[in-house]
Amino acid sequence: MKIAFVHDRIIEEWWAEQVLKDWIKNYIEKYPDAEFRIFTTFFRWKKIWRNSEEIWRIKINNIYIPVEYIFLVNENNKILFRPLQTIFWSLPSTNYRNLLPFFPILQKILSKKIKKFNPDIVFISSFAIAKNIDLPNSAKQITLYLHSPMQYIWEMYEEYLNKFWFFKRQIFKITASVLRKWDLKKSKRLINDSKVKIFYNSYYTQKTAKKIYWRKTWKVIYPKIDNIFINRSVQNKILDYFVFVWRTVKFAKELDKIINLFNKTGDNLLIIWDWPDKEELKTKAGPNIIFLWKIQNKEILAKIVSQSRWLINLTKESFWLATAEALAMGVPVFAYGEGGSYELILWIENLKNVWRISEEKRKKRRISKEYLKYLKKHLKQDFQIFNSDNYSITKFNSSSDFPQIFFGTSLDFPFLRTSYGLLIFDKSPQTILKWFEIFKNTNFDRKKIKENFIKFLKFHF
Repeated sequence: MKIAFVHDRIIEEWWAEQVLKDWIKNYIEKYPDAEFRIFTTFFRWKKIWRNSEEIWRIKINNIYIPVEYIFLVNENNKILFRPLQTIFWSLPSTNYRNLLPFFPILQKILSKKIKKFNPDIVFISSFAIAKNIDLPNSAKQITLYLHSPMQYIWEMYEEYLNKFWFFKRQIFKITASVLRKWDLKKSKRLINDSKVKIFYNSYYTQKTAKKIYWRKTWKVIYPKIDNIFINRSVQNKILDYFVFVWRTVKFAKELDKIINLFNKTGDNLLIIWDWPDKEELKTKAGPNIIFLWKIQNKEILAKIVSQSRWLINLTKESFWLATAEALAMGVPVFAYGEGGSYELILWIENLKNVWRISEEKRKKRRISKEYLKYLKKHLKQDFQIFNSDNYSITKFNSSSDFPQIFFGTSLDFPFLRTSYGLLIFDKSPQTILKWFEIFKNTNFDRKKIKENFIKFLKFHF
């Protein structure tokens, strides 16, 4: 039996790659005698999962799995076109992102490599283009694990577009339009194949995929959380710093806004990770902001995060594993109110069915009567309503069963304050600064955060 694993790119061992490794381990345990192979468009040379043998391999469960790729990527994310890349590595090269217009062609090439392997089972791990391969006829079983649709052409298109200058902006517009048509065509054929099973990494991804690609919904399987974070006890000694854990990307991860926030407040911030905008961002950071290299040792990472005041995350990600890991250790989260962090916190808060007030009612600066009825019926809380010209807040006191929550409903200052952290719905600098300053010294019950999250794990992970 032959099993093929397809992933968008293996350039750094981020959370998507950790999830891929967990799935591969499951297949190895289920089919120990099978022949495995990994296929990816871009593969980093000499960085991770490397081996000096002629064929590049990844070691998982003491098994070396061959990797087939189209381009090797160096430390600076530059690629060279083969066969020149093995002979003249110093020749001018380009960032792999600049090949965005050629992604359909690259997936055609990768599809031929997969068909040549002639797999019986295909597992696709996709956050961009991996799902758009041509399905091999030999495959009897095909599984797609969708981390997210192609964010830069769908739900985060405007955010990416606004960061480009005129010339690149026009190129990106045209490219995104072409890629959307290609992405829709390739994705829709998945549901027409009876051999295909689709799983999502979050309900946010499920909802987004249903809106963009197809009406049918499949099962959500949350990524696995390492036991190092789950088993770590709540820290009594909290040190005076906040922490950000992820790629140092200035706009896609809103790290430029986070740095701007901490430059103004003067609070200490640890940024744990590296690549690709680290050096540029360091020039903008004040002395209270420290950049740490990516920490491979999870014990050390868990210790640093668990002793922090808050985990900071202002990104609209489909699932943010750092948020789950922080909550598993009892660490409160300051996050953007959409995507994975929002979903996790609301699930734990037992407010799955709470819905935001419609734009029309928010514009009228009044609280929805239906919303108040829902809260009174399900949460049995006492309510106070505060109104002003700028914003309105529904405040209700906690009982023994439910934590205290403040729900801001205005267009100017929307937020959700729970006993697990603060969710912000407006990422403008003044809004972020205002609510961070108000709530940053809040004392959270970390034992309760951990206890409730562990309960949540038993049902949803």
